Amino acid sequence: MKTPIPALSSLADRVAPESHSNPSPHGIPDGTPDGNSSGLADDAWVVHTRAMEKARAGEAVIFLSIGQESNETTPNEIVETAVASLHAGDHHYNEVEGTPEVREAVANYHQRLTGQHVAASQCLMYCGAQNGLFAVAQALLEPGNEVVLSEPYYTTYPACFTASGATAKRVTLRAEDGYRLNVDRLLAAITPKTRALVLNTPNNPMGECYKQSDLERIVSACVERGVWLIMDMVYAELVEPENLALPHGIPGADDIVISVGSVSKSHRMTGWRAGWVVAPQRVANTLRHLSTCMHYGISSFVMKAVTHALNHDTETPRIIRAALAERRALVQQHLAGQPSVNLIDSGQGMFVLLDVSHTQLTAKAFALSLLEKTGVSVLPCDGFGAAGRYLVRISLAVDSLNLVSACNAIAAFSVSLNAGAD
Repeated sequence: MKTPIPALSSLADRVAPESHSNPSPHGIPDGTPDGNSSGLADDAWVVHTRAMEKARAGEAVIFLSIGQESNETTPNEIVETAVASLHAGDHHYNEVEGTPEVREAVANYHQRLTGQHVAASQCLMYCGAQNGLFAVAQALLEPGNEVVLSEPYYTTYPACFTASGATAKRVTLRAEDGYRLNVDRLLAAITPKTRALVLNTPNNPMGECYKQSDLERIVSACVERGVWLIMDMVYAELVEPENLALPHGIPGADDIVISVGSVSKSHRMTGWRAGWVVAPQRVANTLRHLSTCMHYGISSFVMKAVTHALNHDTETPRIIRAALAERRALVQQHLAGQPSVNLIDSGQGMFVLLDVSHTQLTAKAFALSLLEKTGVSVLPCDGFGAAGRYLVRISLAVDSLNLVSACNAIAAFSVSLNAGAD
């Protein structure tokens, strides 16, 4: 195990967690590790891109293929905070890690969400959570390392984590497990080469929130084997607090858990490109040096808006949770029990899934045909790993009227496929 370093002198120097024992080798039940950083899976967005082309050409399209409430806007008070900041001339260089005010706001918000007390010095701002995840990967991983991913995963994960030179190992969620995380198989994927394990809660695209007992086992194993636990928490505040289990209060978590978050989903700020990383101090120190040569901080007026959102706007997340619950019920009403497709709904997050395997079409073929015939755009999960080959993701981020119209179109389309099969 490498000796921890206080600063990033080169991208060959990565921070290693403290190991409490020598890890033991385990079998790899989920296939060959994938070290291909081209795993960005451009085709993951082919249907959404085609839908955007149709919309620009004047065709009517209902977008269920992206995780943003396109018919909603950022709360006015947040926007006005940024506008006032611009008018005040707040558009110069700032601290690369973020202003003291926004980092304090992130620290307080993180404590409210997770119960974990952190200092502002442990929080760093990035151009969205994706930028934060990439920075964490660069700081922690290097060639020869392995990073364990739960599959299906968000489509950018393979490229994000293997661009460091590390190899991605995938642990597939299986139908026989109810598409829930199997902790035995997850922990069996850890080898002496494993440097990090990545979890997304609620999971995108599955919507799964993890059990506290499972998280306790995972944290204990990571502490014992010297493995970082990277938590992608972009969707966390879209879950009612009583339904959200998190690892941050588990003994040992302070030393190995790194959290990545943003205001994109929780405050309807997807286009502001503002996110953060909360990490143990020595990792935060390394990330600051990486930030200096990577993005050199984010815009001052954006940080003012984020500070206001985190300090003063607790209502917007509640409004979004209520809207998602209402829309989820509508989807259940219109799509549950449809022929040829099976609705998979975890009850959490911004998405539901359709298993289209009985149509004899892949997810991509199903989604492309659905778009061309009905004008409804859904996202095939092919790009979320091999486990997504027959799954399509449906976003709950449109208004109820459009969502019902889209569900009726999907239902009619699935009936037509069933009739064609007959």
